[in-house]
Amino acid sequence: MKRRLLLAGGLAAGGFVVLRDRLSALLPGRGFDTAVRHPGQHMGHRLRELTRPGAPPAAQPPAQRKADVVIVGSGVAALSCAWALRRAGLDDFVMIDGPAPLGNAAWGSHPFSAYPRGAHYLPVPTRSSLHVREMLHDLGVLLEGPRDDAPLYDERCVVHAGVERVLHQGRWHAGILPPLAPHSAAQRQWAAVQAAFGQMRALHDAQGRPAFEVPLALGATLPSASRLDAQSFAGWLDAHGITDPLLRWYFDYSCRDEYGVEAALVSAWAGLHYFCVQRGQARHAEPGAVLTWPQGLGWIAHGLQGRLAPQQRMTGAALRVSRLAGQRGCRVTVLDEQGRLSALQARKVVVATPLFVARRLVPEHFDGLEQAPGPAMSPWLVANFFMRRFPAERPGEPLSWDNVVAGSSALGYIVATHQAIRTALPAGTVLTAYHALGAADNEARRRWAAQAPADELLALAGADLDTAYGREWKRWCTGAELTIHGHAMAVPAPGFLHEPLMRRARAALADGQDVLFAHADLSGYSVFEEASYWGVQAARGIAYGAPR
Repeated sequence: MKRRLLLAGGLAAGGFVVLRDRLSALLPGRGFDTAVRHPGQHMGHRLRELTRPGAPPAAQPPAQRKADVVIVGSGVAALSCAWALRRAGLDDFVMIDGPAPLGNAAWGSHPFSAYPRGAHYLPVPTRSSLHVREMLHDLGVLLEGPRDDAPLYDERCVVHAGVERVLHQGRWHAGILPPLAPHSAAQRQWAAVQAAFGQMRALHDAQGRPAFEVPLALGATLPSASRLDAQSFAGWLDAHGITDPLLRWYFDYSCRDEYGVEAALVSAWAGLHYFCVQRGQARHAEPGAVLTWPQGLGWIAHGLQGRLAPQQRMTGAALRVSRLAGQRGCRVTVLDEQGRLSALQARKVVVATPLFVARRLVPEHFDGLEQAPGPAMSPWLVANFFMRRFPAERPGEPLSWDNVVAGSSALGYIVATHQAIRTALPAGTVLTAYHALGAADNEARRRWAAQAPADELLALAGADLDTAYGREWKRWCTGAELTIHGHAMAVPAPGFLHEPLMRRARAALADGQDVLFAHADLSGYSVFEEASYWGVQAARGIAYGAPR
């Protein structure tokens, strides 16, 4: 989530519960308020109980409204679907917001700065992600040449100098991997693994498609993919002799950052994908540059949401999607926060929710897969600290946009005002710290995060800031907001390329069914490009009869 999240929508990303605690114990004589948010927890659990096997069937209110298309969810896949429908000239659609509009792309605002509550950047898209380029062009970020090798982007959104740094042995260094001693075993292992990555990048099929591509669906399908997918990335590293502790931390960090869990729990194919996929280019920027905004990807999501007319949005959460008996079309039953039911009738429904939600909304579509566990979902903690001034820095590289502590189990912190500090530091800022809570005991970690006291969550959230600044940073902190995403992202565990729920959901699009699915889960891992791809594909299937 920190670097390329995905962006889940729908029921799992709704509503919130806020707890207020005065944490005066943080610093003698000082303290600050902490708000703890649990998006979707209350409504999500309520919907789970109403749709569990054996639950009494909900009342069926008459359809009070008709639309050509209903989109269930409001994350990036849903918003991308709405954007693509409008581009195709189809305006007769309704998006059901879910308990929390924008899902994991939600954001907040503070007098110091806007800030992300989820994913915070987008890699400059390649030509393969043309749908993302066209979206950015429509939003005014991509200024020229959406089909060029290196388009021109608004420089205010491109991260240039001071992209990332790492704290190692008391000093900040440029990049995420600390410097390796010349002629050391670590350096030799790094050279070997880079050579292996180069061989993987060269894999193509007879049509010239690369093995590793974004979106995933546009890449080659090679026999080697299944072999790699059958083992863990940690196992692949073991087999290639990568044993240095610092390198292993780096690869674990990368997997936690991208997939929410360490390398031992990630498919080798997915781990390699992170390092071997082609990076986008931009005019006047280094290869592999990234785009960001103070509110993270909330800027894009908010921009897409702002294109919708009021009548194209509906509050509440979908309880059930069912096909109409004896005729074409579907019915969507909606539950609002007050427990009232309503219904919509539509020609097509796009279920833009995580697969674990989709299988409850449309159980008959997944007949025969009742025992399939589906992808594991990694929980995340996103913490925003409101700083009235910047703490003093250690020696080495200056404050960067992305700041990581070597050896930490957390994922560091970003600076919301980075794009505005090229000449001078602003008076105040927001520091956003990320912690992937996913592990082999995902469910236990999720239960802990759902019930943990604010002070425990705060101690975890601030661990990297403690290492970087000692206790001083708390002196300048005026408040904190902690967001727990219980089901933040799908984990591409070994075997994920053949996950049955994913394959069944994709088949609906290929078959042109009345109920279509659109979510990053259809790719098996959660990043913006994948979520938006499936949203656009669903819209194109509706507009043109088949995905293009």
